[in-house]
Amino acid sequence: MSEILTPEEIEWMLESGDDDLVELAKQWATLPYQYFQSRPDNEDLFDQQTSFIDDSKSRFSICLGGTGSGKTIAAAVKTANFLLGTRPPRARCPFWIVGETLEQICQVAWLEKLSQFITDSAIAQIAWHSYRRKWPRSVLLKNPYDPSDVGWVIEFKSYEQGLGSMKAASIGGYWCNEEIPYHMVFEIQGRCRDYNSPGWADFTPLECKDPEWPIAYELCQQNDPSAPKGWRFYHLNTECNEAVADWWIGYKKGIPTDTLELRQYGRFTNLSGTVYKEWNPARHIVEPFRIPHDWLKIRMIDFGFNNPFCCLWGARDHDGRWWIYDEHYESQKLNVHHAQKIGERNWQDGEPHFGQTFTDHDAQQRAELENYGIRCTPANKAINQGIEYIRTLMHVGADKLPSLVIFNTCRNLIREIPRYRWPDGTDQRNPRDVPMDVDNHALDALRYGLYSMKSAGAKLGVTTSQSHPGRSRVSEMFKRSRR
Repeated sequence: MSEILTPEEIEWMLESGDDDLVELAKQWATLPYQYFQSRPDNEDLFDQQTSFIDDSKSRFSICLGGTGSGKTIAAAVKTANFLLGTRPPRARCPFWIVGETLEQICQVAWLEKLSQFITDSAIAQIAWHSYRRKWPRSVLLKNPYDPSDVGWVIEFKSYEQGLGSMKAASIGGYWCNEEIPYHMVFEIQGRCRDYNSPGWADFTPLECKDPEWPIAYELCQQNDPSAPKGWRFYHLNTECNEAVADWWIGYKKGIPTDTLELRQYGRFTNLSGTVYKEWNPARHIVEPFRIPHDWLKIRMIDFGFNNPFCCLWGARDHDGRWWIYDEHYESQKLNVHHAQKIGERNWQDGEPHFGQTFTDHDAQQRAELENYGIRCTPANKAINQGIEYIRTLMHVGADKLPSLVIFNTCRNLIREIPRYRWPDGTDQRNPRDVPMDVDNHALDALRYGLYSMKSAGAKLGVTTSQSHPGRSRVSEMFKRSRR
């Protein structure tokens, strides 16, 4: 029983006639967190409170929230759900609450938040760090499955105590309140190995003392194989928290532009110079599926040798939405090798649903590919106009779907998008500025192809999403691919 019981389940237990079930139902029915209502997810607004609370599969779930977004109360409810609804793997099994200082974890995490959901009826005993302040050293919980014994033992740990305080034979789970030193996560997870115990964290990355955090974030968002195993990040949006709506309107007026996303969504500050701010992996990355034969397909190529050569395959559905469904990305290889790899994918020149191959302007490179049977079209390489067009495709339309979607197998394109930045981390740009020309080979290919198609759009007869009869079918396909 790891979820909150529904009213129907509690009613059934009360009417079961089983004394143990009736007693357990009474305990559940009076718990405050039975009445906590999490905000429904709104991924377009970077608000995922419900998904964070309900995530029972991730080894480590991290809630990045803005100031006043409700991240700590969400973590407290998640903790209460776990401790009161999960059978401990052994009697007196430790569960750690970890923070920078004892004041933070005892006063805020426990006294102001978690104790509102774990009431006296669930507590067997408290050992005090400071009885006067009501700061506990440990809280022993009754075992709801064996009332004669202690189940979970909540222990409070602070980073200022050092790693010496983090010693234990094994623990059954943990909650890190506010930013934890990156290396310490792995120290704590080492104590979870016996039970494969889960953990979670909540913080606003105001200082982001460890550069590993934004790197881990990007890797997880991209489903990169090198990402920490079992980690998942969520965002909470302060603007979605009705409890602080009036305060937030005034507060955000004084926030500098380059830190607004940090304060509102909990986004890492080193993303402030990001070019594609509309990028949201939750809505732009999907599971692969078979591309319908009647969608128009194009190829997009950025040449390279020391730098990677990249070819992307894209398909435009009948609503004008682009699906990037394959990539070839490799360095230190000659064009004959790339032509072979490209030729291994299905492509039928002359067939009406197979379009052009847009490439960089290097005449020699294009001539070599054409000698190997790949007909090339010089792309429209306008940088800033192309970027603005890609950004418009990333926006969510009236049908609640973006116009650019990428299969999760296109790992290099997905990796490059959040790292594409304006110089010096600036949030605003001079019209003459261009993004940093680093690690952008898949992005250049994407821009070549899609902006070239846009430039020639008058000739292509795009059917609008409002009128095409296949619109509902595509919407359903999109939803299935995200499950």
